[in-house]
Amino acid sequence: QVQDHKSFSRMSEQPNVEIGVLKYDKSLDGIVTYEVCLTDLKSEQSWTTQHRFSSFVELDKAIRFVYNRDHGHLKKNVPALPPKHNKLTQDHDDGFFLSQRRDHLDQYLKSLIKVPHILDKQEFNDWIKIPAEERGPLLDEAETGSALSGVFGKMKAGLKSGASALKSGAQSVKSAMTKGKSDEASTEESQNKGL
Repeated sequence: QVQDHKSFSRMSEQPNVEIGVLKYDKSLDGIVTYEVCLTDLKSEQSWTTQHRFSSFVELDKAIRFVYNRDHGHLKKNVPALPPKHNKLTQDHDDGFFLSQRRDHLDQYLKSLIKVPHILDKQEFNDWIKIPAEERGPLLDEAETGSALSGVFGKMKAGLKSGASALKSGAQSVKSAMTKGKSDEASTEESQNKGL
């Protein structure tokens, strides 16, 4: 049994990314998975993965932990995961329930993708299963927040390495000057002894 849903979210915070929970699928042995698709609009490359509800729960816990640790001021932006339902009170095989859960998970991901820095979080990338070699342009921009700040980030890195080189050079000059002064002092001392 498969339920399709072709909705995507275009985010103002992530203008080059669309995400959606496209459908749910129930296997013959009763296992329900949700198909998640993330698309980089610039390259038109998409990554599609299958996740059980428990996988969404694990993602949510990991993201909350990371934002609490690294971005405390942004943790309030992490959306609430749709609630679990007890199998004794809710039939998890019911098509209406599964369709509703798919809609709620879709909204969860659409809200999650709006959270600043989400695309550069290893936990999110591991979950969506984007291979590291394919993360390039999509995540280069996300890691810095925008292409322009990416340029500034590279400039800052260049300045840091330039500053290190200057500091190292200054230490070399200082060392040479100190050595030069001690050589001068030795020469002057030798000349004074000769008089």
